[in-house]
Amino acid sequence: MYVVILGVVLAKLPFTPMPLFRGMTHRGLEGEDFTDCGMHLIYILSSMVLRSSVARIFGFQPKIPQQNPFTQLQEQYPEYKL
Repeated sequence: MYVVILGVVLAKLPFTPMPLFRGMTHRGLEGEDFTDCGMHLIYILSSMVLRSSVARIFGFQPKIPQQNPFTQLQEQYPEYKL
């Protein structure tokens, strides 16, 4: 699959990326149009976005605990009852 997508423009960015990110967005593509986006950027962004959600859905990560702001106040000031 990688060979089929190599050198193919998968997306067109609406901006020219900073020089620091140009290598990541334009990797594997021919030409000098840095608004073209290759497979590498799509893969990196999707893995960053989906990794935590998929792990949480399948139970590999604990759920984010709901914190009660009043319990911290009770611990700091036990003489006051809330």
